[in-house]
Amino acid sequence: SDAISLETSQHGSDDEFLNLHTKARYTSQATHIFRERHTIVYSADEALQRMFVSFQTRLRAKKLKLVDEDEHDALLIKTASTCNVLIQYTDLRAALQSMWALFHPSRVALSREEIAEIMASFDRWIVQHGEAFEHLHYHKHLVEMEALTLARLEAERDLPEPLLALHPTVIPAHVVHPPRFSVPFQRFRKWLIETCQSIERYRKVVGADERKKAHHQTIKAKHT
Repeated sequence: SDAISLETSQHGSDDEFLNLHTKARYTSQATHIFRERHTIVYSADEALQRMFVSFQTRLRAKKLKLVDEDEHDALLIKTASTCNVLIQYTDLRAALQSMWALFHPSRVALSREEIAEIMASFDRWIVQHGEAFEHLHYHKHLVEMEALTLARLEAERDLPEPLLALHPTVIPAHVVHPPRFSVPFQRFRKWLIETCQSIERYRKVVGADERKKAHHQTIKAKHT
């Protein structure tokens, strides 16, 4: 996915990102580029802003399609904390999946198992709120959906009966297909911040337990 580096328009696919990472080990110039554009961040707000900037860059490069084209300017001039445009679910998920390479909550990189659990949690959240998100998505695209329906009816009326029987839903090539599922960015932002807060609380509990164990081991060692 283009979202793999939180600034995908700069470096493209997963393979390109990994290639850049490899080259950074061997040349000072590549190392400088890597550090400049892919610094590790530790706060959810900063990670979200990085993600948002990647969406802006992709939109300028025409690699990101908005559900509502009227939101084009809003995405470009606002920030992650103020913009609430609809972002396609697949774009959000790809960005979320990849952001953990550059975002370390509580200054600790997540394990693969932890990332997998977060992604599963995101999917559960989407399912839980899917009906509301779907309503928002298709309400925004009502005019396009009506045009699609009319175009289908016209195509069916113009087709010979034998062909119509084989292709009852033929749609002219110029007609845009139904949009994909989308999510308001602020709803996603709220979910991610709450998720990161849970991670931080978990880290604190684990850290406290480890310190207690270390303290008990130290005391035990002194008495042996």
